[in-house]
Amino acid sequence: MPNTLWYLPLEQLDERYTGALYDHTIDDLEESDIDNYEVVHGETLTSEVETGQVLDAESRNYYAMSQVQELLKEVKAGNLTDGDVVFNQDFWHIGMSSLQYLSDIRDWDIGLYGFVCAGSFEKYDFVNLQGMTPWAKHLEEMWGEVYDGLFVGNERMRDMLEPRVQNPSKIHVTGLPLSQEWIYERVEPKPFEQKEDIVVFPHRWDMEKCPGRFNELADRFADEDVRFVHTTGRTGSIGNGPEPSDNVGVIRNPDGKKQYYEILSRSKVIFSAALQDTIGNAMFEAINLGNVPVVPEGQYDEYLPQRYRYTRGDLSAAESMIRNALDNECIAPISSTRRFNHSTERMLQIMAQEYQL
Repeated sequence: MPNTLWYLPLEQLDERYTGALYDHTIDDLEESDIDNYEVVHGETLTSEVETGQVLDAESRNYYAMSQVQELLKEVKAGNLTDGDVVFNQDFWHIGMSSLQYLSDIRDWDIGLYGFVCAGSFEKYDFVNLQGMTPWAKHLEEMWGEVYDGLFVGNERMRDMLEPRVQNPSKIHVTGLPLSQEWIYERVEPKPFEQKEDIVVFPHRWDMEKCPGRFNELADRFADEDVRFVHTTGRTGSIGNGPEPSDNVGVIRNPDGKKQYYEILSRSKVIFSAALQDTIGNAMFEAINLGNVPVVPEGQYDEYLPQRYRYTRGDLSAAESMIRNALDNECIAPISSTRRFNHSTERMLQIMAQEYQL
C-alpha cells in the first residue's frame, strides 16, 4: 500500500495569498497520481492580520501548533507511520522539530518537505528588519537539517537559502505554487477585455514594500483621470506604512481574491518599489491578468526584461514608464512567467518519487 502524504496548508485568509495556494495545491493533488493524502488544518484565532505583517502573529503560531497536535493524534491512532510524508506550505513551521524528534525516537523515516516563502536570510524580510535574525538563523539552520526537501520559487531564493542548509542538493527550484490557468478560471471579466487607466499597488502596505513611493506617484497624477488603487482584506489598519495619499483609493475586499482579480483584470499597470519581494506572488498574478509591471532594479530579475525596471528611487523614470503603459505603448510580459506553471506538480512528483507515494 502506498505511503500517505500529509499536507499542512497555511491558514486561509482572504487578504493574503494563502487561500489561493491552498486551493491550487488541492486541485493539483486531486489530479495527481497520489491516491493517499490527508489535509491537516489547524485552529485560528482571527480571520485577518491584527498583529504582525504577513499573517497574524498569534494566530499563525496557534494554527501551526494545532496542526502538529493533530499529526501526533494520527501517530497515536496508527494512521501516520513510517514512510509517510509531511508537506508544509511554508517551511517556517515551529512544529517540524517535534516531528523529527518523533521520527528518531521511533526509528522511522518520515519525509519532511516544505516550500520556502521567506526567511531571515533575506536582507529586507520583516524577520530581519525586526531584529529576529540572531535567533531565527539558528531555527532555519535546524530546519535545513531536518527537512528532506525544500522547494523554492527561483534561483535567487535558492542562493540566499543555501548558507542555512548543509546539503544544498535537497533544495529544489520548482517555481511558484500558482499557474496561469488556475488564475484565468477565477476571473470575470476575462483579462484584457475591459482595461482602464488604473495603477495598482499589489503588496502589503508595510514599510519594506515602500508604499510611500506609491503615494508620491499618485500625487503626480492628481489632476488626471488615472486611478491609483490599493486593496486590502483588513477592516482596521492596512499596515505599518504611511497613511495612504488622498489620491490613493483603498478598496477593502469583502470577497477576497475574487474581487482583487476583477480589479487586476481591469487595471493596466502594477507598481512596485519593494525592498524585498523575492518570490513575487502578487507580480505573477498581475502580469497574467494583463498588467504591465513597473518595478525597481534588483527585483524579479530572473524573469522580467530590463525594460520593465527603473533605477530604484528614480520616480521620474517610474512615472514615464507608467505613462507609456497607460498609453498602451507596452504590453504585459505574460510569456516570461510560464516557467512557473505546473510548479506544484513538480513538488508532488519529487515527494512521490522519493517516498513511493
